[in-house]
Amino acid sequence: MSLGTAHAKIILMGEHSVVYGYPAIAIPFVMGNIETKITDKQSELWMDSILYHGPLKKAPSFLDNLTFLIEELLKTMNYSRRDLLFTITSNIPPQRGLGSSAAVAVSVVRAVFKYFDQPLSDQQLLDWVEVAEKIAHGNPSGLDGRITTSKKPLYYIKNQPFVPFDISGEAYLVIADSGLQGQTKQAVQHLGQLIQENQGLYQPTLAQLGHAAQGSFEALNQQDFKQLGLLMNEAHRLLKICQVSHPKLDELVDTARQAGALGAKMTGGGLGGCIIALAKDYPQALEIEKALSTLAETTWITALNND
Repeated sequence: MSLGTAHAKIILMGEHSVVYGYPAIAIPFVMGNIETKITDKQSELWMDSILYHGPLKKAPSFLDNLTFLIEELLKTMNYSRRDLLFTITSNIPPQRGLGSSAAVAVSVVRAVFKYFDQPLSDQQLLDWVEVAEKIAHGNPSGLDGRITTSKKPLYYIKNQPFVPFDISGEAYLVIADSGLQGQTKQAVQHLGQLIQENQGLYQPTLAQLGHAAQGSFEALNQQDFKQLGLLMNEAHRLLKICQVSHPKLDELVDTARQAGALGAKMTGGGLGGCIIALAKDYPQALEIEKALSTLAETTWITALNND
């Protein structure tokens, strides 16, 4: 038996615009835990998860990223027998913009290398996760794979090195799940089509999203959470223009603001998924969570800092 683990992620700022060369900020979401356990099985290669239970070869197409990853990993290990059980567990729902697909891939890769007692470098891990993410999302930024293996927040611009940094000071994020599956791949493709059709509107909007992300990075470094909240509000307004939000997300964002949030926005690919709301302290986070709990499928509270 071997066990591979990973954590989820939260895109604080920069979703979608990061694909076009603007900054993004992501933080580890350690409350989101994903595990893959590999055990011996008497018959064929098998998967057991919340999404599918059965032979790997009969897995539904929406799991192509995982089935391909597992098959390629086993080929690399020169393992031709078909007698392993992959049990995947997670306390976060899939397709919510919290990095579930990347985190599952991380846990699978770690479990396979551990099962075969093989060393796994950080770069190998990221390369394997990228294999799965390209199938899952088409044109991934690489951010999800990196942040689901990082202990620190990351600042990132496409094709540039990831920059780990620290967040200090007291502030909290309330995460609320809309109960609707996000559609990252569809959202990215839809926005790409909109940009082709109307560059005059969407190119400046992306630039404004990038400016908001850069300003948020500076606000975090200065522990200016009020400014961060204002920029989060602005980012959500711009993402709505980009048509990647959803009425349920907008309702959750408005509810969080009415409950006293410094700022609130969708997080991740959009068209469903989650929102995040910024609270100045834990009591306020509890108030925001209480307001959101009547509308959200699930809520979490996490400290913004990584002290």
